[in-house]
Amino acid sequence: MGFSDKRSRRVGLLVYNTVADDPRVRRQGDAFHQAGWQVVASGLPGGRADPPVWMKKPVVRTAERSTFQSNVLKVETAVRNFRPAKIAFSLLRLLTRTMPHRVLQLSYHALVAFRPAAAFDFFWKIMPEAQLIYEEAAISGADVWIANDWNTLPVAMRLQDKLGGEIVYDTHEFAIDEYNQRLLWRVLRKPLVREIEARGISNAAAVMTVSKGIAVGLQAAYGLQREPDVVRNTPSYEQAFDHEITENFKILYHGVVAPGRGLELCIEAASLWREGITFSIRGPVASGYKSQLLSLIKKWGVEGKVELLEPVPMPDLVSEAAPFDIGLFALPGHSKHNQYALPNKLFEYIMAGLCVCISDLPEMKRIVEETGAGLIIANETPEAIAQAIDGLDVETVIRHRAGARMAAEQLCWENESKKLLEIAERAICE
Repeated sequence: MGFSDKRSRRVGLLVYNTVADDPRVRRQGDAFHQAGWQVVASGLPGGRADPPVWMKKPVVRTAERSTFQSNVLKVETAVRNFRPAKIAFSLLRLLTRTMPHRVLQLSYHALVAFRPAAAFDFFWKIMPEAQLIYEEAAISGADVWIANDWNTLPVAMRLQDKLGGEIVYDTHEFAIDEYNQRLLWRVLRKPLVREIEARGISNAAAVMTVSKGIAVGLQAAYGLQREPDVVRNTPSYEQAFDHEITENFKILYHGVVAPGRGLELCIEAASLWREGITFSIRGPVASGYKSQLLSLIKKWGVEGKVELLEPVPMPDLVSEAAPFDIGLFALPGHSKHNQYALPNKLFEYIMAGLCVCISDLPEMKRIVEETGAGLIIANETPEAIAQAIDGLDVETVIRHRAGARMAAEQLCWENESKKLLEIAERAICE
């Protein structure tokens, strides 16, 4: 749709998350708002943090659900036109109407795995909240739709068909490999992700991501002529003030608290490293997984060493991390997705002036070695984690913290956001 000048341009941010709590999306909105763009953002309802200044109060309309009668009508129409494939899929919709939710979801995934071309049709059944995001976003037009991750690409494409505007795809993950270690995910979910991502990328004016590894992986996976742009997920600059460091190091993990992030290994490692060192785990966590972690804390006898903290609002992540000494992330390297990871928390630890202790994974390792902001864990075992922590002394931690504070001046959103604005401008102009 196109506006007459830069000052009146509008960007639509799409995210399958709460806007206020998503670091990447908030930073995108901040950058566009400060550059004079109109910003509209559509995501899931709720959130812990206060909304950003540029975010209007969302108007959410309830997505319509298909009725039994409408499904019958689809069957009758398909029969009249004698389209066997349509008949089969319409009958399936009719028969699965009363299925339990989980069985219904599995059936949709299985159909997509069998017939990938149906991915876009079944996406709206598999991820019904996307309809709400679409309904909210459709209230306004945009020159550019920023589709954050694969699960907003169908939303962006429908909006483009209805309202115009260019699509910029911003993937925060190497989506087609995100949970590749899980058999069920590989069989049922991966075909959906691949088909949607492939079609979405083909409709996008630009593709960007958070690390060089993901960019190279995307180019190889989809045969892209141009390597996607890299806009790292760095926080806005905050000056980190030093504090007294003793041998009783205070270690922090912050971020989503979920399986697959090495937390179980770190809890066991706490039973091995020396007394006086504490480990705090802070972030949103499902009740079932929280119970598992509490059981592990008891199992390894580290009740006095390890604690689970309540999450803090996204804008406070860096300031709330600053009182700690060390930022820990022992991410397992079992997939390309993890090998390519360059997560928010690494840059947030650096911005907070922490000594960083991370897995030996190429993207994160490169940052740590270039900046002198921390050390690398030799391998993802409790013994290796404990050895890395016990190998630190006060002088070494102070040195790495100084490296982090110096690196923070460059690894900040004030620098990275310039790339984002250039990509959006290019998407419109080209």
